[in-house]
Amino acid sequence: MVGRVPAAVRSSVLAVLVGIPLFALAGWQRGVFWHCAGVIALTALVAWQQARLAHRTKLQHRAETESGRTRDALLALHRTLELYAQQDGLTGLANRRQFDQVLHEEWQRARHTGSPLALILLDLDYLQPYNAQYGYLAGDDCMRAIAHAIRETKIRRPGDLAARYDGAHLAILLANTERDAACALAEQIRHAVCALRIMHPGNPAGVVTLSAGAAVCGHPFGLDFPCNTGYAGHGGRSALACATLMAAAQGRRHFCRRNVMTLSIGTNLRAVLGAALVISLLPFLAAQPVAAQEKIQIASLARNADGQPTQLDAYLFKPPASAGSGPYPAVVFVHGCGGLLTHSGKVLSRETDWAERLNQQGYLVLAVDSFSSRNQTSECAHGGPVTPQTVRPRDAYGALRYLQSRPDVIADRVALMGWSHGGGTVLYALGPNSPVNEGVPAGSTLPDFRTAIAFYPGWCSVREQTSAWHNTVPLLILMGASDVWTRPGPCLDFVDTVAAKGAPVQIHLYPDAYHDFDFPALPVREHPEFANRRSTAIPITGTNPVARADAIDRVSADLAQALRP
Repeated sequence: MVGRVPAAVRSSVLAVLVGIPLFALAGWQRGVFWHCAGVIALTALVAWQQARLAHRTKLQHRAETESGRTRDALLALHRTLELYAQQDGLTGLANRRQFDQVLHEEWQRARHTGSPLALILLDLDYLQPYNAQYGYLAGDDCMRAIAHAIRETKIRRPGDLAARYDGAHLAILLANTERDAACALAEQIRHAVCALRIMHPGNPAGVVTLSAGAAVCGHPFGLDFPCNTGYAGHGGRSALACATLMAAAQGRRHFCRRNVMTLSIGTNLRAVLGAALVISLLPFLAAQPVAAQEKIQIASLARNADGQPTQLDAYLFKPPASAGSGPYPAVVFVHGCGGLLTHSGKVLSRETDWAERLNQQGYLVLAVDSFSSRNQTSECAHGGPVTPQTVRPRDAYGALRYLQSRPDVIADRVALMGWSHGGGTVLYALGPNSPVNEGVPAGSTLPDFRTAIAFYPGWCSVREQTSAWHNTVPLLILMGASDVWTRPGPCLDFVDTVAAKGAPVQIHLYPDAYHDFDFPALPVREHPEFANRRSTAIPITGTNPVARADAIDRVSADLAQALRP
């Protein structure tokens, strides 16, 4: 039986056969081993480097991808921030910053090319009363709706820009636009806003409206005044401001236009910017008379403690220059129980609004302050010493004597007009105890008031005036049917009683109208602080647009009939 040959024997035999010593074979095995180990190590190192490079490449690609995304996000954010920096957040229109920038650029372009540049200024009428009645959130919604209506118009050309200039004021810049096109666009926007039919009881129109003014600069078109106004000025500032002010002054919701003569570019740029700034004052300016308001002193027929005529403050409103140099018919105003002035010392908006309207119709107006000169504040709650029975009628006739002494007044063409406490003053001034002849030399006479108007007069009843009351000066009484402060029922009975005896008195009641219904933009609200202790009735005041509009027409017609030659 043949067994296995040991490995050592086999190696020895092989070595003998090939003639290689065993010690040499062992060295060769070690060399091969180390070479193989080196190759393996090198291969592993290469593989590790390749893996590391691939990982780094992957990381770099990922970083570049993330960097690209970040860059895109930053660019998008930059564009968003740039948009926010040039866009009004409420309306989505351009803001003042972008408006100033584009205006400068377009002005320079118009300067070099000689093309006309138009600017339309828009003023939202009676925004503050709207906010007071509905809240500021509703006011914001109203502004957004108006901005959307503006965007729907044809403001899409390069160089055209619609911007929110300030608060309720919007501006539209129109490059290379002639006058007629600018006027047409202003009218289109105004009608578009009216068509929204956003209810606004504080606006005489009953809905939200805009006033618009337009100016075109760059060509010597000349001057165009389609609106009758007494405002005078020159250059870009007056042209643009005048247009907007005229629109607001004519009862708002109007559009007026004027061209701007070519001036130096720097001057015109500042002028247009200044004109835009002027409209930020429109809520104040529109409530003030266009004509000059002059504070003067007049002598009342009432006497002070020293027996001398009481000196009173009064405010003179003159007609515009377009009405001529006079002489004018005139109207004396006697204020209500709250006085003639606001807490800031300005004439109430009711009196200034009426004075402005009458000035535009060619009447000189004198508003008498019976309270301030006597250090009297309000008499609405508890009354006071400046009574409508004896003191204030003498103030009214003192004003009449003053006007009759002026060369610019037609002495026998003066009317008397009063509100509430002043309306009661009118009744006492015209009644049987009238001071019409006080201070007149014996045997001579002076003309009396030509006509009189009393708004919601106090003390209008048979009990206060007696059934023996009579007058020679025609009297028109205007009252709200829902007035609980000066109630119309007793006044109707009084008018029926004295009119049956031949007194020239008329009364007109307005349905759903309260006290102060002719006040411009006065929110309707209760006044518990003036509640009648006996009847517990709480007075309500506020504008009624329909009644106010009719009263304006009635008063204008009454004055024209009585005072015009």
